[in-house]
Amino acid sequence: MIKQMGYPGYFLIRVGLIRYAREQGIRSARPRVAAGSLVAYSMRITDVDPLDFNLIFERFLNPSASRCPT
Repeated sequence: MIKQMGYPGYFLIRVGLIRYAREQGIRSARPRVAAGSLVAYSMRITDVDPLDFNLIFERFLNPSASRCPT
């Protein structure tokens, strides 16, 4: 679904930015988009465990509710 929606690059960029900020001790805002998805959690983009909040599949990754970036 991530590939179909055109977001692989987005996730990889977010991973790099968050990792760098953490390594440098830079506080960063948690990503608002996909913050609750299992993918963002498993990639350590966010520390929010989606299972705790029943946020397994967000609107962000729902093709009927979101548009692929152009």
